[in-house]
Amino acid sequence: MMRRTLASAAALSMVLACASCSAPAKCNAQPDASQPRLVESDERADSLLLTDANESQVLLFRATLSGLPVLWPNEEAVQGAARLGLELRYESEPLGGDGHTEMPRLVLALGTRGTPTPTTPTQLTTSKYPGPEPILLSAPVFEDCALGSSQCQTSFGVFIQRVDGVPFPPLRVSTRVTADANLNTCSALSNEARVTLEVETP
Repeated sequence: MMRRTLASAAALSMVLACASCSAPAKCNAQPDASQPRLVESDERADSLLLTDANESQVLLFRATLSGLPVLWPNEEAVQGAARLGLELRYESEPLGGDGHTEMPRLVLALGTRGTPTPTTPTQLTTSKYPGPEPILLSAPVFEDCALGSSQCQTSFGVFIQRVDGVPFPPLRVSTRVTADANLNTCSALSNEARVTLEVETP
């Protein structure tokens, strides 16, 4: 009876040990298992109308990276980014955004340290003659994700300010915001990871 009990305990220990190391073993067995994996959130689209000089708005978001593996390979396993795509149009003809119609300039800022302002490091001023391609801006996120964490969050904001007023008409600003994370971990360890993006109220 004692031998059966000891044998059962040994077998259970082996099963538990195998379960805890099955993913790393699978990683070692696959030559391409450690290739970086990009995880992206759904897109958050919005539209706003800026009429006057120096008129501004701030859009706030919270990005969450969850489902991370407990066994991180190193502190650089997670590299994330918040991304802004922006298009400019007038409400009536000529609509602009064609590279040769003059439009009011905008100051754009994307920041993760409190509410962004025109002095935020990740910022730009748009051209007076914007083309049809979206204006793009990005900033790092998940930089504070601690080694071994299963979930990380970053709150960030988008600052949009119209610089020029009259004689330019009201300007329609369309925004598309996403967040993503590049996971430098084995796919067997990171296949549950996902990024969600939520709109926050000021």
